[in-house]
Amino acid sequence: TAAVAASLSQNPVTALAALLHTLIVRERQPWQSSPLDVRFAENTHNVERNAADFDVTKAAGVLKEADALMAALPGESSDLFAHLLAMSVPDLLGLLARSVARAYSVQSPDPLRKHPRGGFDLAQGIESALGVDMADWWYPSIECYLGHVPKSKMVEAVSECLGAQAAQPIEKMKKADAIAATASLLDGRRWLPSTLQPYPLPVLREEFEDNGQEEDEDEQG
Repeated sequence: TAAVAASLSQNPVTALAALLHTLIVRERQPWQSSPLDVRFAENTHNVERNAADFDVTKAAGVLKEADALMAALPGESSDLFAHLLAMSVPDLLGLLARSVARAYSVQSPDPLRKHPRGGFDLAQGIESALGVDMADWWYPSIECYLGHVPKSKMVEAVSECLGAQAAQPIEKMKKADAIAATASLLDGRRWLPSTLQPYPLPVLREEFEDNGQEEDEDEQG
């Protein structure tokens, strides 16, 4: 065991192929054993259960494209491992990214995320590193937002985008008219509710960048 483990530590491509083999086989045939004690949970079904119309979202489409990578892989376990060993590193990493993506899940009934006690919030780190802009993935449609919030939220959204004056007429409208008017006013504005807005950059990173710029300017001077 120690000799093989040491050899794996010196052969990252074989280690990656072995990891992917374990993940893929356990996804297809959970009862199969593996010398690697690792397993990724499939959490996409939680999103499908909680998100209305998930199947027609952009995110669902991208995830289905990633799943298509699996369709080209051999079904037999021995053939699968040989196939993985022959794949390029970028293709192996693409498969790994698909497995990581399917395992990712951050869901809570609370409107504000609770940060780990004294620890690093990996979820926030991942979102920041990816540069996720939810306006690329979501918009306040009648079906997924405007039809479910009070009129005060519509006024708030229009005020943020176009100013309080543009939002004033909505206050006097009937609910159905207010929904339609708000949908029209927000169309293409890339407005996001606070819970979907990006995280601010950490203060330490901003200070580091500022100090780096000052040092560069001093060196140039």
